[in-house]
Amino acid sequence: MKLHKLEAVRGLASIYVILHHLILNKAFMYHKLRVFGVGLTSIFGFGQEAVIVFFILSGFVIKYSHDNTKDKSFKSYFLKRFTRIYIPLIFAFIFSYIVASLSIHGFAKIDFKNLLGNLLMLQDLPESKPNVICSPFLNNDPLWSLSYEWWFYMIYFVLDKYVPVIYQNKFVIILTTLAAVSYCIYPCFPNRIFLYFSIWWAGACLVKFYLSKDYRTVIYPFLLLIANTIIMKFNMIYVQDYKHIPISSGKHPELEFRHFISSVFISGGSVIWRKLKWVFFNIIIKPFQIFAPISYFMYISHNYIVVDPIYLNFITNGIVKMITSFAILFILSYLVELIIYPKIKNWVFYIFK
Repeated sequence: MKLHKLEAVRGLASIYVILHHLILNKAFMYHKLRVFGVGLTSIFGFGQEAVIVFFILSGFVIKYSHDNTKDKSFKSYFLKRFTRIYIPLIFAFIFSYIVASLSIHGFAKIDFKNLLGNLLMLQDLPESKPNVICSPFLNNDPLWSLSYEWWFYMIYFVLDKYVPVIYQNKFVIILTTLAAVSYCIYPCFPNRIFLYFSIWWAGACLVKFYLSKDYRTVIYPFLLLIANTIIMKFNMIYVQDYKHIPISSGKHPELEFRHFISSVFISGGSVIWRKLKWVFFNIIIKPFQIFAPISYFMYISHNYIVVDPIYLNFITNGIVKMITSFAILFILSYLVELIIYPKIKNWVFYIFK
């Protein structure tokens, strides 16, 4: 069953991230534009927070879907998650390589080690976080969040299958708190994944609140987010005051604190908004529901199609170039998400099930 409000939020978040990257691209002049005296960079400067929205939505959707699925085997769960993530991603890899090749009027060089790391879901942003295993393929930065999503899926399956429901919150609290503490000592990919799982888990716990309207169902995950936010803040203070390393905006350790404090406001705000019966939701957010079915491919492919459309350099008019790039993004997203993906997914399920 489609959750229409979540679909609308997902559509809005995807459009927001695209505009965030487009406006902050210094190659264009959008970052200098102002609306009613407010710069567009101020309005669309929260791309990282939009990704946190994706994490919370993902936790909600996967929990809701898995609870209502009859076949709870790992094979079925894995195939659903694998096809959803990898089929559009492979096409994103192909299109990004084509664009990279067009930009140099030849065949772009492929870093196969980096490609393998992305296929194994080990990518992150080395310029923003320490001890990253590999960077996103062909510098397609939005791919960083896919590795988190994938491992959240795997952690959740193990948690749901082997940990009794009454102990799951306690288990997550212990697991992610240990990850937070160890992250302050030595930040790396594994403890970063477990640390951020607390954000995803908050989304999963919102399912019970959505169904029961019982505020007690979100107390523990909400307090956990606050606790991890405090730990990340102390880590910032430690790095700046005791290690004497300047804090840079948008980078470790400020970035992790930013992620967690935004998760507190987003998850808490969703609970309050539900209490207010979603006032103004239909006016502000519902229209973006139209983008939800193609939002995933839009997210993973907009960086080279819209933000840096080198392949359209033959178009000299900036407005025409931007409109053309968006048209290409929407068309490709429609083809991949609504035509190609369902057919390949059905074929994969037919073969393996």
